[in-house]
Amino acid sequence: MDAFLTVMLFTMMVVESPASFHPVTITANQRLAIDAFQSSLVNLSSGEVEEIVYNRTTPVIELTEDQEQKLLAEYPAYFRVADSRALPPSQKRKRRSRPFARVCPSETVRSAVTVAFDKNGKPVLVPHLIRFHLYQEVQEKLCAADKCNPGFQCRCRNKIITTKAVVTYIKGHDHKFYTTELKLRSCTAIEL
Repeated sequence: MDAFLTVMLFTMMVVESPASFHPVTITANQRLAIDAFQSSLVNLSSGEVEEIVYNRTTPVIELTEDQEQKLLAEYPAYFRVADSRALPPSQKRKRRSRPFARVCPSETVRSAVTVAFDKNGKPVLVPHLIRFHLYQEVQEKLCAADKCNPGFQCRCRNKIITTKAVVTYIKGHDHKFYTTELKLRSCTAIEL
């Protein structure tokens, strides 16, 4: 009986997490697409790169079915089914907060980002499992104005917060997927 349980447990581990034995890697064609995207960023200012990263809605690469299956097996907690509040990568929805609801007027933006910055400011690709209708969604609260709502003496600025996600690096890594912290923007009040 003990040998049977040991074999069953080992079999379950292999079946449930095949990516731990065979990491999910980028194909040669995907690497070419990533390199082309990276090249398009080289001569841009940091502000221009930020603009491209924060506004890109289409994936840089398309994952294979095998890659999607392995990512789901290795990182199931990171992918969610799109619900009424979340949208696929090609769409974003903005919701304006009610006036005077907060010190700073802000817009909540939920999206399935395709490119982001890691906590060190390096651009990364954020994969989605399109065949399974599963996405890595983020929520940002962006300042809708520089001034605080009436009655408050302050300014409004977007600060950086982080959240974990599965990514592949655009530059300088070994073409595998990792979990890392992504930079997100969140509106906050700053005293005058």
